[in-house]
Amino acid sequence: MNEQTRIEKLASSRLVIFVPQFSHWHGARVMKAEDYHCDAGDLPPERAVKDLGRKYLINPDKLRSFVTLRKHVFNTLTGAGVRFLSGYAVPESEASEVMDKMDDFCERFERAKRNFLATYDESVEEWARENPSFSGEIRAGKLSLQEVSGRFVSGYSAIKLAPIPGKEAELERSVQGLMDPLLDEAAKAAQDAYKSFIEGHQDCSWYLKKRLVRIVEKLQSLSFVNGNLEPLCT
Repeated sequence: MNEQTRIEKLASSRLVIFVPQFSHWHGARVMKAEDYHCDAGDLPPERAVKDLGRKYLINPDKLRSFVTLRKHVFNTLTGAGVRFLSGYAVPESEASEVMDKMDDFCERFERAKRNFLATYDESVEEWARENPSFSGEIRAGKLSLQEVSGRFVSGYSAIKLAPIPGKEAELERSVQGLMDPLLDEAAKAAQDAYKSFIEGHQDCSWYLKKRLVRIVEKLQSLSFVNGNLEPLCT
């Protein structure tokens, strides 16, 4: 096998690295000394603390949809691949399906962002009315719509690895290492299943069965990375 053919068969060339970029405003900002109704001398010195805490400017429940969406994003990536570098390594054979899901998440995120920003001013006023003893501080800390909009980011990168000529072996060693957390996950699931069995349960729970199936599917899809995974998939 010549060098070019060997490179083409490298496991790293059959992976796509997804790097998610989903973040949102948490509805709060750092409190200032004037937010506290006490003498300045009662507060800790500024150089001794990072900040004086944070205050919510809106009801945090209004941001719950973004929290849920981020969980779906990372559950999708974790379900299809494993952590690698700054993202998730997914088999190339599944990359198209994952990209479709990520595109859908981006659309849903942007739609939720538009809906949130459309009612932002009302949300701040509503929260101020619900907290009359602190309403002045809430209104005083209100961020501009432009500032808040900039705190919402959605997107992802899908990257194919291309090692520098002569450094293929180093990359392959890194790729081999990404199996360790997946094997740890499989071992933990197997232990949980065995524990469930010896404690008298006739069957594993539905959730545990689903978890085991998902891990086996991941092992099968990533078995090309390490031939030793094949026995675990049968």
